[in-house]
Amino acid sequence: MSKKINTRRIAELALGLALTGAILISLVLVANKNKPSDGDTSAGVSYLEEAGKNDPHELDRYVSERDREQEERRKEEERKRLEEMEREERLAEIKRRQDELRADYEKRIAEIESGEKDIWTCFGDSVIMGDSRAVGFYYFKFLPHAQVLAAGGDTIRNIKEHFNDLKELKPKYLYLCYGLNDAGIGFWKEGDSYAAEVMEIADELHELLPGTVIVFSSILPATEEAVAKSPSWRRIPDFCAKVKAICGEHDLVYADNDTIAAEHMDTWQPDGVHVNQLFYPIWGRNLVAAALRYEEEKAVAALEDDYMLDGRGGTSETSESEASKQPEESKQPEESKQPEVSKQPEESKQPEESKQPEESKPAQSEDDNKKADLDTLRAEAAAETAYIESRLKTLVAQDAEKWQPVKDRYDGIASGKTNVWTCFDDSIIMGDSRACGFFVFKFLPGTRTIAYGGDTIRNIREHFDELKSINPKNVFLCYGLNDAGIGFWKDGTQYADELAAICADLHALLPETRIIFSSILPATEEAYQKSPSWRRIPGFNAEVRARAAEMGIIYCDNDLTAAEHMDCWQPDGVHINQLFYPLWARNMLISVIKDEIK
Repeated sequence: MSKKINTRRIAELALGLALTGAILISLVLVANKNKPSDGDTSAGVSYLEEAGKNDPHELDRYVSERDREQEERRKEEERKRLEEMEREERLAEIKRRQDELRADYEKRIAEIESGEKDIWTCFGDSVIMGDSRAVGFYYFKFLPHAQVLAAGGDTIRNIKEHFNDLKELKPKYLYLCYGLNDAGIGFWKEGDSYAAEVMEIADELHELLPGTVIVFSSILPATEEAVAKSPSWRRIPDFCAKVKAICGEHDLVYADNDTIAAEHMDTWQPDGVHVNQLFYPIWGRNLVAAALRYEEEKAVAALEDDYMLDGRGGTSETSESEASKQPEESKQPEESKQPEVSKQPEESKQPEESKQPEESKPAQSEDDNKKADLDTLRAEAAAETAYIESRLKTLVAQDAEKWQPVKDRYDGIASGKTNVWTCFDDSIIMGDSRACGFFVFKFLPGTRTIAYGGDTIRNIREHFDELKSINPKNVFLCYGLNDAGIGFWKDGTQYADELAAICADLHALLPETRIIFSSILPATEEAYQKSPSWRRIPGFNAEVRARAAEMGIIYCDNDLTAAEHMDCWQPDGVHINQLFYPLWARNMLISVIKDEIK
């Protein structure tokens, strides 16, 4: 009996052990399924032991909580994965559309640079500003005069004089083509000060024209021969480098012309600084390409900004419109604002026509005054001619052997029978861009002229060594365009004072040489209105004329010759065409003869 009881107890004990083992196995499986991190293992084991002792339902709640947390982690990971996929898709779309933009711009730039596209059709909504080199854009009839605000002798300091013009024109593109005088005159001794002033003006231009792309055309270089004669042009690379370095800070586009200049130096004129008409299309293409590359980068950056702000793969109205609109606007520069620029001359005429009845009498009075002035000049010239002829007749009667050749020379020059250019073999002409015409138009060889665009009388001393080696019989000083325009001298007295000092040094250097000051040629009324500083020309001339004898120089009066031939003035109102040079030369030679017979 006891044996059966023991057997039954053993069986119950075994069953109990089996059940206990099953429960432990279940707990282990649950623990493995929700296995905590290493840092939480001890806490988890303690929790399970405690839960098993106290409340079986606590274990269920624990397992349920752990499952919920794990599901949340899974959903968070899935959300992040989807967001990353969406971001990558959005970036891929951005890159695709940026590539399309770049391809569009590069295609148009390639058409321009290859010459496939007529470059001048790209300037329909543009304005070019600059000096005598920029004048060529309209002088050679590439662009209408209304789109070119340029004049010989100008520097960046003349830009503000045209703010009203610019505000009225509202160009989409503004090209600044200065530098010839900026480097040559001496307002700025080094590149840092020049670049600082360029940026000040650029900031003012942005404020005046907030929607305009402003391009700084790097200063075209001078030839080595020109630099040797006028060392101030050696500053051009430094000026350009300093401007280029800070253009980006002021949203100013830098058009680098170094490569095209180096490849086309054969298009430079004999003065070594001006360029002939073959260079202008090349220059124009480079300017437009620089503006388009700037627009390309702006459009690409704006597209990326819009996509990022939108956050939906670039499907917003803003990103779509900007991405599609930018190329369209830049594709049609000649159509967008051409009417405004082309109408400018007509619009400016309308007020004149409407006011014509009121102004007719004053205009007639002004014409009468001009006619009276011209009559006075002609009377003075007739009296002077009579004096020369009478004086020569007297001198020939006294000593025919000495004076007959002089009379013959005068008669030939005055009548036009003598080739005036044969009379300059023992002479040197010095001057500015107007004097350059003596050799640019091939009237005289380069060895007879020492003239450079932007020069003033202050450049004369730079050529003393050259003058001493030539030792000419006559030196003709043909300056004044920049002398009156730049502002070194506020009035004729200051100008004559400095000229006297220079001439004294010239006399010491060349004691046997005649020095002839050619009176400063005037500007047209239109040029005076654009640059009022040229109105000082008559005052400068009057003071030099009054003191010529004191300076020991000959004064050549060009007033009548200029007044009778203003049709020879170029569209910029200050330079002259080739028809005027023989008249100018004849006038200077007669002034020498007049001095000989005193």
